[in-house]
Amino acid sequence: MGHLERLQDGMQRGGFDALLLGGEAAGQFAAGHSRIGVHMPGWPIPVTFVPASGLPHIVTADPDGAVNLPADHVHGMMWNPETLVTELQRWLE
Repeated sequence: MGHLERLQDGMQRGGFDALLLGGEAAGQFAAGHSRIGVHMPGWPIPVTFVPASGLPHIVTADPDGAVNLPADHVHGMMWNPETLVTELQRWLE
């Protein structure tokens, strides 16, 4: 069992629907994002969304770094927090 599967198994046992992780190390761990993050005040990029099942989504300034994920799970920068909240709800479906 890989690290993502172990993480999601623990999430399911704990009753978590999803995790929202900020920063480079989280993206590397959960989504296989291999690029250096872009850190700005209040906005650690990449942002990784890990559902309790299925593939993670990543919001990143460098989509070429997420080669392990399908294109519909790699998202460009979302500067508007309302857009991110809308997308998070959709990703839970």
